[in-house]
Amino acid sequence: MAVVALFSACPGVTRTVVRAADSELRQLPADTRGSASPRAPMAGDWALQSRELRVTVAASAHGSRTHEPGALLQVLDRLHPDAEPLEGCEFFLRLDGREAALESPRFEALVARGEPVLRLEGTVRAGEATLTLRRDYTLEPGRRALHVITRLTNTGTVHAGRALLGARLSWGGAPPFAPGLGTVLEPRDGVAPWVAQATQGVGLAWAAPRGDLQLGFTVDSHGSERTAGATEVRTPSTPLGPGAAMETRAVLLLVRGDLGDAARAAALVRGERFLDTPVEVDGAEGERPVVTVLDASGRVALVTAPSSRRSLLPLPPGRYLAFATAPGHALGDPSHFDAHEGAAPVALSVPAGGRLRVAVTDLDYDRRIPARVQVKGIAPTLDPLFGPLHDGRGAGTAVLCPDGVADLPVPPGRYRVHVTHGPEWTVATQEVTVTPTLRGEFSAALRRVVPMDDWVGCDLHVHANPSFDSRVSVQDRVASLVAEGVGFATPTEHNVVGDYGPGVEALPRGVERLRWVPAVELTTDRNAQPWGHFNVFPYRPDPSAPAGGPPPFLNTPPRVLFQAARANTPDAFIQVNHPRMQPNIGYFNVTGLDPRTNRAVSPEYDPSYNALEVFNGFYLARVDLVEAVLQDWFALLNTGARYLATGSSDSHQVAYQWAGYPRTYAHAGRSADPAAILQALRRGRAFVTSGPMLLLTAGAHEPGDTVPCAARRDVTFRVRVLAAPWVSVREVELVRDGQRVATVHVRRSAEVLRLDTTLTLPVGPGSWVVAIARGPAGGLEDGLPGSGAAPFAFTNPVFFGATPPGL
Repeated sequence: MAVVALFSACPGVTRTVVRAADSELRQLPADTRGSASPRAPMAGDWALQSRELRVTVAASAHGSRTHEPGALLQVLDRLHPDAEPLEGCEFFLRLDGREAALESPRFEALVARGEPVLRLEGTVRAGEATLTLRRDYTLEPGRRALHVITRLTNTGTVHAGRALLGARLSWGGAPPFAPGLGTVLEPRDGVAPWVAQATQGVGLAWAAPRGDLQLGFTVDSHGSERTAGATEVRTPSTPLGPGAAMETRAVLLLVRGDLGDAARAAALVRGERFLDTPVEVDGAEGERPVVTVLDASGRVALVTAPSSRRSLLPLPPGRYLAFATAPGHALGDPSHFDAHEGAAPVALSVPAGGRLRVAVTDLDYDRRIPARVQVKGIAPTLDPLFGPLHDGRGAGTAVLCPDGVADLPVPPGRYRVHVTHGPEWTVATQEVTVTPTLRGEFSAALRRVVPMDDWVGCDLHVHANPSFDSRVSVQDRVASLVAEGVGFATPTEHNVVGDYGPGVEALPRGVERLRWVPAVELTTDRNAQPWGHFNVFPYRPDPSAPAGGPPPFLNTPPRVLFQAARANTPDAFIQVNHPRMQPNIGYFNVTGLDPRTNRAVSPEYDPSYNALEVFNGFYLARVDLVEAVLQDWFALLNTGARYLATGSSDSHQVAYQWAGYPRTYAHAGRSADPAAILQALRRGRAFVTSGPMLLLTAGAHEPGDTVPCAARRDVTFRVRVLAAPWVSVREVELVRDGQRVATVHVRRSAEVLRLDTTLTLPVGPGSWVVAIARGPAGGLEDGLPGSGAAPFAFTNPVFFGATPPGL
């Protein structure tokens, strides 16, 4: 192979552009500005592009992102840049089961066979062994395809152990599909010739030019919740003695169309025979049908969503079974057929569909209000699936309607419809029948029954698609918050300074605007020593810096993280998120904290944070885990620390990770602006809840206050519980200095005021008192159907003695 080196990354060489045939390789100049996305191109990165395809390769691990050199940051159809079926690709090397780092990576721009080639080279050390890695990236002329060839050579004199080369594909939109394995939603391993995904009319496939891919499908775990994660493409583990080498070849294919088009492109690049079998789908009534094809052994051969009534299925010769469906329709009857030359069209029919219309109004003011609508099938009717869990237009069984109206396609049947607007409001529930000729109608009138006019419901930990592990658009995230009556939120994106401005601007006219401040979640998972996750708000963004200029977080200990955050914004609020969450994202776990002393095994533990996320939304149905962190907080309070306790959804999806549940209520006054809300939080004037409103006072004093107390004396506390009719509360207890000292049972009732009582307790200098309200598992079922969530609330403390420093 003739190779001409036109550029080297060595000092003193300045040429950074190579053009050949219809392709170009360019190193991005110093004035390139990264956007808020951690995948945005930055100065020094490399762009390979043809007329239709653009691939960006990371040149280095910048301080604002965690991608390693050589990672694919973006793969874009230049005519459809908004569709991104692939959210990035990281390459990795494992030696004896452990991932090894590439040392001294360097890039060269070459021309090979008349095409630009980007070459990455570096060294890997494994004990006494030395290996060299070389990877070439080349665009194929005449095809939207990127060829990636990786070669690993043991250049040392000792055995390097068993080596495995791999690529980790992060998909956007929907889970991946592989022939024979189907659409994969659970962790599993498998073998397939290609793996692909399609979204917004663009499909992407990762294919082996020959042979099969060894695939490992993963899930993203966040506490007890799991969603489809990345796909690992791996070589077999191979012993690598002195002088031995191994090589892997892959082709990344971008197509316009769906998975059927991706399958055709993969077959062509592999040189496999396939037949374009015609299929005709009737009955979809304007909706885009989905065709599923099974082979003779019952394995899923193809799932495709053709854009027209008549389309072609690229299939190897053989015997198949196919059926079709469409949004708002049930599954059609299966049809057996043979794929062969001159085959007649496969006729598929989609049963007649139906529609459901929901209109939501404020009962007292006769106006449309934003809401969340959830639709569940009543047996034998199945639950509808409106779309992927991140899409506000339809996420599983839920849909957001910021304008108060939802018009939904559903198969004919009987449904139970739930409409919610947050815990201060009633819930509307109704059974609706849908037929092919009769649209289901539900006029849902909600009423605000819990008067919380001086309080603001806050979600202080929530994610959208600037975060690497969320697909929710900023517009949908804002809509999800206002749909549940959240008044203030912080866009805490992973290592990206969040901005809700575009989402607020997109709200319909007349909808109350969400208040917010710029924020960031410092996420240290990729550090050599992870420390956990920390919210910082407000945080002043730097528009000229990548990802908005978050504090440095790579291999940075907590003390330096906190100092850098406050150097940017002196009054920044720092919150420790999910302090006990496994495996490596709980600050208390990884530092070995003893909350009884506020000291940790790790000398890097820094106690100078302001707030502790006691209630995380992933534990709505696991109050026992919340109680464990509550005990940590109690112990810390007994050391004299004054940490605000918060609760937040930590939502990464639209459905099943419900924004605003739980939330922190701040006593900030009517029509409070963000500054007043932040001040209320700093003063500790807040309670946390998944449903009940819990109010605690000691005379004129409330949580966050310090009541003068020179000697032990009796103090009378007033405890009130307010709740919407759908929220169940069973008991309230008072805790003094970490010990339960009083319990009051709450009678079952649909009244808003569930409890209004006084309790007298002895307190002394240095004492503190909080209230806790509890309800049964499943006690939020009308508002969060199927969640198993238990009503739970707790206040911040009323303190006694000398006034402590501000939070």
